[in-house]
Order: sequence, then C-alpha cells, then structure tokens
Amino acid sequence: MDDFLAHLDNAGVRRAPIEQWPREIRAEIERSWESIFDRNNVSKSSYWQATVHELRAVDVVDAVRIV
Repeated sequence: MDDFLAHLDNAGVRRAPIEQWPREIRAEIERSWESIFDRNNVSKSSYWQATVHELRAVDVVDAVRIV
C-alpha cells in the first residue's frame, strides 16, 4: 500500500479524484478490485465489509444476494 501511495504522491494526485489519476495508476488500483467483487471468492463463512463513497448503478454488472 505504501508503494501505491508513493505512486500517487509522485504523480501529484494523492488527493485528486480517481478520474484525474493517470491511466496506468487507475488501471493498477482497478485491477486490485477484481478479487473483491468476484463472487467465487465468497463462501458462506466469509465476512466482508467495505465502504465506498459512491457506487453508480451503471457500474454494477451483477448482483448476488448472500444469505
């Protein structure tokens, strides 16, 4: 994580919205999200907690109810 924050600092975008990040840095962070949203990584005994500032309906590609 420290390396990633250093990338943001070096690019001068640490406090900037993700839309303003250079393409290669944005791609790096977006790749890391893939495992979070992969339902194959969730079992009945898994506990997940997250906070997002904004999640747009157009960005949702699938939804699964976990009971």
